[in-house]
Amino acid sequence: MANNMPNRSLDITKVSNFSDAVKWYLKEKRMTQADLIRKSGVSRSTIYKIYHNKDGRGGPYKATDEIVYAISNAFELSPDKWRELKSIAFPERKIWEDGLKNRINIVQVNIDLYDNGCDLLPITKEN
Repeated sequence: MANNMPNRSLDITKVSNFSDAVKWYLKEKRMTQADLIRKSGVSRSTIYKIYHNKDGRGGPYKATDEIVYAISNAFELSPDKWRELKSIAFPERKIWEDGLKNRINIVQVNIDLYDNGCDLLPITKEN
């Protein structure tokens, strides 16, 4: 069952993806995958894909907003911890934000996205 001890800060240097973050929280909260399935309402097959970082088509698992929310709620994360987990699940959003903040062109943003294993932004004539 879940342990209601205060959350330690998630060590981002030890977490490379959403799957690793979920595993970290399972250990931190002393929960099993079955506990997570029950508390989150997320299907067993989706939890399996997350845990093994597989999307079922040969690629890594890509979370949705709904999955991140359901899992964050199951782990009883604070809003700050939810944002932290969300940034791990969607690293491209931080890259987009940094690009906008620093007025970086789309080609350079795509290089940063590529370097971080994220999907690239489409480049059209208008860009």
